[in-house]
Amino acid sequence: MGDAMGIKKVAEEDKDDTVLGDDGEVDYKKSNSYASMLKKSEAVSDFAKNKTLKEQREYLPVYSCREELVRVIKENRVVIIVGETGSGKTTQLT
Repeated sequence: MGDAMGIKKVAEEDKDDTVLGDDGEVDYKKSNSYASMLKKSEAVSDFAKNKTLKEQREYLPVYSCREELVRVIKENRVVIIVGETGSGKTTQLT
């Protein structure tokens, strides 16, 4: 998995799994930090480079029916939303 994410291998002798906090105790949260392994990268497409975040959101299909979706969600306890990949279900409806 590390290869797919671009994480470099650390030699066994260089590895120290124990991370101590300010109080000298083992800080398990710091030693298992997943976010530190993620790459911070620039936008890869021209669309993402040239559009603001707001303009990118407005381009998603789910944006055009947001008022109806909000109404349906308010009126019902359970709502199942089905849409194509890239329609904004996960990023915009949460």
